[in-house]
Amino acid sequence: MSAHEFGEWWALYRMEPWAEARADIASGMIASTIANVNRRENSRPFSPLDFAPYLKPHDEPVEMDPEDFLKGFKRG
Repeated sequence: MSAHEFGEWWALYRMEPWAEARADIASGMIASTIANVNRRENSRPFSPLDFAPYLKPHDEPVEMDPEDFLKGFKRG
């Protein structure tokens, strides 16, 4: 594999990762759906990450003004 081809594969992977972590999250989505359907009424809902404990959850979402959000899409 040439360096150029490796760079193309790396860029593709960064845009759409393919790996076991992605498959584990997909499996966690199925497992959490089944667990949530069968959980007690007052219990905490399950997250897909509850079924893949070695994966780290993303940081909490940040509240943002719509104008600040749109600034991220403007060029120049």
